[in-house]
Amino acid sequence: MSFLTEAVSRIGGREINEDSYGFLEMNHNACWIVADGLGGHRGGENASRIAVEAALASFRATPEFSAAALQHHLDAAQQAILQAQKKQPSFSTMRTTIVMLLTDSQRALWAHVGDSRLYCLENGRIVFCTKDHSVVQAMVNAGELQASQIRHHEDRNRLLRCLGNSEADFRPTILFEPRTLQGGEAFLLCSDGFWEGVTEPEIEIDFAKAEGTREWLALMESRLLERTTEDSDNYTAIAVRVDSEMAPNADDSLSSSLKKSRFAIKTRLARLGLLGVLLIALEIPALHSWNDFKALERKVRDLTEERDALWTGMLREKNRLEDSQNQLQNPQKVSTTVATGSSVGSDKK
Repeated sequence: MSFLTEAVSRIGGREINEDSYGFLEMNHNACWIVADGLGGHRGGENASRIAVEAALASFRATPEFSAAALQHHLDAAQQAILQAQKKQPSFSTMRTTIVMLLTDSQRALWAHVGDSRLYCLENGRIVFCTKDHSVVQAMVNAGELQASQIRHHEDRNRLLRCLGNSEADFRPTILFEPRTLQGGEAFLLCSDGFWEGVTEPEIEIDFAKAEGTREWLALMESRLLERTTEDSDNYTAIAVRVDSEMAPNADDSLSSSLKKSRFAIKTRLARLGLLGVLLIALEIPALHSWNDFKALERKVRDLTEERDALWTGMLREKNRLEDSQNQLQNPQKVSTTVATGSSVGSDKK
C-alpha cells in the first residue's frame, strides 16, 4: 500500500512556533511524527525539533516495524533531549509532547506522550483516538468530567507526561498489537492547538466532504482559522490516507448508491450556495436599518445550518451503506491499546 500525506504547521497567535513535525518513507516502512514544545518551559521549540529529528534518525537507522522499534525511536528522542539539557543549562527545563505513527504498508502501530493526538478513521468514522496524558483526561477517566469538556477546561494544559522529564516519568502509551490497514483508512496526527479548534464530528464531516487528503486538511484548517484569536496556540497536523489498489473493493451496488447520494447532496449544496449569493445580492441594496441586516444575517445562518445538516445526513447515509458492505465482506481487524499509569504534573502553556 502507498500513502497520501499532507501537513500544516502555523504559528497561530504566538510569537514563535514551538511545534515540529516530520515524516519519512523507507522501502515499505514509513513513520510520521508531531511534537509540541511546552510553552511554560524555556526552549520548547528546541525540544520539539530535537525529538522529531532524533526519532526520525532512529527510524532511518532501524527501519523495522515492531512495538519494540517504536519504543526505541521514542527512547532516542528522550535521550536526545536529556543530553541537550546537559549541554545547554539554560534549556534544562525544556519539554515536549510527541505522537508517532509507524507502518510497514500493511499494518500500523502508534505511540504518544502528552496531549498531541492520533485519530484513526475507518470508512470515514473515527474508530480510535489516543488518550491525553493530562489532568483533565484523568478527570474524564475518573468520571468527574465529560470528554466534551476537555477543550475548554481551565486545566487542559496541565500534563502528566512529556519528553524531557526524568527517566522515571518517561512512559509512552504504545499500541502493541498492529492494526491491519485497509484502503481508504486515514490518520490524523496533531498538536493540541489543532484538535482544540476542530471537533471529532467536524473531522468526520470534512473527511466526507473532501476529495483528497489535501482538501481534508484544508477544510479542517479553515474551521480552525475561523476560531483563531490573538492568543491562539501554534497548531500542527499531518493527514495520512491509505491509498492502494490492493484494498478490498466495495460492492458495486453500494458504491453506485453512495455516488448517487453524494452527487445529490452536492447538487443541493450548489443550489443553496447560489440561493445565498442571490439573496445577499438582492437584499443588500434594500437594507435601511439594523433590523434589516439582522434578518438577512439570520437567513444566511439558516442556509449554513441547512448545508451542514445535509453534509451530516450524507455522512450518515455513507456510513449506513458502508456498514452494509462490511457485513457482507466480514473483515477481520484487531486493535488493542495498552496504557500505563500517571506521573508528576507539568504545566504546558
